[in-house]
Amino acid sequence: MGIREIGRFNVALLAKWKWRIGVDDGGAWRDILESRYGSWKDMRVTMEDKKSSFWWRDLSKVCHDGNETNWFDNRIRWKLGNGKRIRLWEDKWIGELPLIQKFPRLKLLSLNADSFVCEVAEWVNNGNEEVIKWNLCWRRELFVWEKELEVQLSLLIFNAHWRKDMDDEWLWEDGDLNCYTVRSGYNSLRSHDHSLGRPWFKQIWNTKAVGPAQVCAWRVLLGKLPTRVNLVRRQVMMLSMLCPLCNNEDETVQHVFFEYIVAQKVWDNCDRWIGIHSVRHNKVGSHLMNFYLIWFNKKVNTVWKGMWLAIVWEIWRHRNNVVFNGGVVDDSEIFVRA
Repeated sequence: MGIREIGRFNVALLAKWKWRIGVDDGGAWRDILESRYGSWKDMRVTMEDKKSSFWWRDLSKVCHDGNETNWFDNRIRWKLGNGKRIRLWEDKWIGELPLIQKFPRLKLLSLNADSFVCEVAEWVNNGNEEVIKWNLCWRRELFVWEKELEVQLSLLIFNAHWRKDMDDEWLWEDGDLNCYTVRSGYNSLRSHDHSLGRPWFKQIWNTKAVGPAQVCAWRVLLGKLPTRVNLVRRQVMMLSMLCPLCNNEDETVQHVFFEYIVAQKVWDNCDRWIGIHSVRHNKVGSHLMNFYLIWFNKKVNTVWKGMWLAIVWEIWRHRNNVVFNGGVVDDSEIFVRA
């Protein structure tokens, strides 16, 4: 019917201000905000600052979803100019991921950890033309396998396309014109789970389930479980981000619990147990909200939600048993133990 969700629409409107702070070059309003609060890069710091205005705190919160990343920054890409605004490791400026996610080990060893691109790149004369020389410095001599990572990093950044007489630019990946609009922000929020309201949290704590299962489900919904992808985001050294159960895909929450073929078989077993067939979401919140039996009352569905918590908890326990005890993947065992 074209009726907008007011909460998400308000978030999209507020996010427009963050876009303007990052894109607009001039204006007294921007100078005043930067002198009072700092730039858009300081929003994580001021999010909990009680001295900030309510507007600035709201603006800081709306772009974050409680995880290590946030929905707004995930859709921002930098177009390299002179490199004065782009953080070498944290920003997404070359490739599909920030360098900190591609090369977490090198980030830990780097003496340029907080540097901007222009601070580690130098234009030097090479005959009749200028070329880029990268000055990457390390805390110690790299091991052989770390030098292989350095070679990969060097090949990647040497292919960067510079516009040294122009400023760095923000690009919005979800928009047709690479520019943020309230419509594109609203559509992005609708297509991804977000923290607005989070009605499923109340369901978790009211569900008939043991405490560890409730805590595990809570961490799953927050995206806080120590999957390999999350550990890399927290700058924990990992040799691989691949799922230890299948060794084919990166180990994310969505993959472990909903996309991995064995996990899908567990959910199918649950459907067959009560004689139904359903198409399930791979987004955590939507998956829980749709785990519902429409022909039963609220009391029965509260018990049914407990089944969801038990399965999630058992999948995670099964995963840990495979990783730490050399166990074998078995969907039937997961379902029976749940």
